[in-house]
Amino acid sequence: MKAWYAQFADRGKTGGFKHNSALFTDEAANSKTIFTKLGAQLAKIMLTKMFELTPEAQEELRKVDGYGFDIFKLRKYTDNNELTVILPWVLAKHGLIGSCSVDFTNLMCFVRSLAAGYKTITYHNQTHAADVCQTFNYFAVEGGVKDKIKLDNLEQMSCYISAALHDFEHPGVTNVFLVSMNDKIAVRHNDVSVLENHHLAASFRLMTKDENCNWQVRMSRADFKRVRQVIIQTVLSTDMTKHFTELGHLNSRMRDEDFDPVAEAKDKELFIGFMFHLSDISNPAKPWELCRLWADLIFVEFF
Repeated sequence: MKAWYAQFADRGKTGGFKHNSALFTDEAANSKTIFTKLGAQLAKIMLTKMFELTPEAQEELRKVDGYGFDIFKLRKYTDNNELTVILPWVLAKHGLIGSCSVDFTNLMCFVRSLAAGYKTITYHNQTHAADVCQTFNYFAVEGGVKDKIKLDNLEQMSCYISAALHDFEHPGVTNVFLVSMNDKIAVRHNDVSVLENHHLAASFRLMTKDENCNWQVRMSRADFKRVRQVIIQTVLSTDMTKHFTELGHLNSRMRDEDFDPVAEAKDKELFIGFMFHLSDISNPAKPWELCRLWADLIFVEFF
């Protein structure tokens, strides 16, 4: 893994992977043939070689669509690189890198920077971000959300990337604490969803301050506008102060006869946002061993 990381630290002017195989050139990495037409199997083989995944890590990733996925095992088997592995894995598995024109080389630099920017606190760290990515994937695939609300490729891809960045640079305290302390983050964001706005702004800033992290360079302006909209909407939906208000709104709309998250953009936006929020706070609904571990970790962080 460390050897693979070094490829991005000194890429030279070409920006290509330093790898003997032709599969790992920029052209190949961004080819719709490799990431879409030839399907998930080749993508997984490529990533397995790139990450030098152990048999144990590969076994865990085979369960990535399932309930009860243990992100702590993946962390162990990838030498604390769970976020750097799981985001490109789910994107490639569903053919989203090619179909959404994501620059794969730049995406890897971006996710590596994200992982480095998560603090070494007990709960709101890169492990949690990777866990939310997997949990949303479970809801989308096994839970049937993707088919039921006709989640398109751009929306699905956006939600995975959103999960990876949704707590970027989290300081381990709450919005209420930051506002009460008149912290500079609260001042900057006018006391409104201060952490969520910070996670978003800091993440998008990575893409603008370092061109090697700009994974949307091959996307159309219209597509990226849509992607940015979904990312902003989903991260803002994780603000716990809005939980009961948004839950009430969703329940009210679902009782209306004209509720239609397929045909109505506002209903779809509401539903996606709440499913993402559910992914973020899903720990109590997971198998007891995972539930208890996450509870212990957030207790240590906050208390």
